[in-house]
Amino acid sequence: MTRMNRHSSHSQQSGKSSTARFHRGKGDKSGLKVLMVSIDDRDLKLALEGKPDDYVSIAAVLQNDYALHNGYDYISYRTDHAKLISTFRVKFPDIALDVKNFEENKYGHAAFHPGYKYFRASSWSKLPPLWLLNKEYGYLYDYIWFIDSDATPNPSYRNRSLSDSLRLWNESSDKMVYRGVKDVFKATFLFMSNYPWRDDMPCAGTFIFKTGATADAILREWWDYDIPQKNQADFMEQDALWYQLESGPEYGFLLNNSVVSLLTENQFPSAWQGVSNLWFTHIPNYDTRRNCYFRTMLHSRSLYEASAFRSAIEYIQKHSHIVGNVLEVAMEMEVLHNKPYRTHYPGVRTGRADDNWHGVNWKGRPPQPPVGSLFNGYLLGYNGQKELYLVMNNTKRPFPNFDTFKKMGYDLDMVLKYRPNKDMEW
Repeated sequence: MTRMNRHSSHSQQSGKSSTARFHRGKGDKSGLKVLMVSIDDRDLKLALEGKPDDYVSIAAVLQNDYALHNGYDYISYRTDHAKLISTFRVKFPDIALDVKNFEENKYGHAAFHPGYKYFRASSWSKLPPLWLLNKEYGYLYDYIWFIDSDATPNPSYRNRSLSDSLRLWNESSDKMVYRGVKDVFKATFLFMSNYPWRDDMPCAGTFIFKTGATADAILREWWDYDIPQKNQADFMEQDALWYQLESGPEYGFLLNNSVVSLLTENQFPSAWQGVSNLWFTHIPNYDTRRNCYFRTMLHSRSLYEASAFRSAIEYIQKHSHIVGNVLEVAMEMEVLHNKPYRTHYPGVRTGRADDNWHGVNWKGRPPQPPVGSLFNGYLLGYNGQKELYLVMNNTKRPFPNFDTFKKMGYDLDMVLKYRPNKDMEW
């Protein structure tokens, strides 16, 4: 088996995945060995371009920075659409393919299930690579930690390792484990809360799993979950996860409450908890200020200046970058299956029933904190006004002039802009 070595001088490409080499890291201060993985179909950028998708590269830098600081290994895995299309045309010549469907990043084609013979969107495409990484390199690690490309451990809490979090969650399991296995060290999969939406079910944008045979079987069964309505519609593989957890023992899914710990650890900024209060920060696509938050995080780690950012990306490209063909991996998974498929979903909700299923669970919402607490450590401005502020201790602190703002290494692309209104005055 080819081992990856962080000190390799190159990153290669091949069919299923590249053979970029890195040796096993030392692990964190408790000796825990973790492989952090982000999966996306977009190339990393050597320079920020002021475009909406800059966040993909920023998040990769922040994720790798956290990994290096805590003794973990990191992989930025890019799914190669060109290779998928080429393989598809050879293996499935009788099925129509329109390459334009691969141009939509979120809802277009990004994966293909060779058994069901239908395309799926990008959110599904993380499952085959995670299965492959567990299969090939899982023996090197205690856990694999998947992280979406719009999420990162918060640099403000970079000293809190995964070992620290596991211990904290376990010591307060009555509070921190909403459902499933109370002893988090015994759980195979750990998911974080979907708060502030339906918080009694998990978000699939990040999860942590123990490596090994159980995870292998669960990832294959999750990938095989037959739910055509969600191949390219929200919430895709997350809905498949929810149905498995909700279905009950009569369906016999491997991904169930006996192997899962659903944590109350919040990841999404909301009116109750700002980015500065989150150990792990997941900023979804509807938040137009996502890049502002991520740029400020880079600044806090002295990685925002152009040469520092370029060096960080080059390090990832050299030591931690894999380019893979999701279809070839899915075909390898397919030969392991016994027919007929093991999964049969409960009745799928549609229309309003589906909307209600994903609706916000308002029970137990605490009072909202002071508005200023949501923005501590971040820059704030108001549309149509020149004043700029740095929020500290829940208080807006104005810059005396723009020169001071620039000398501190800030720029306007980092400023969270809001319309002036009474809710934003404090």
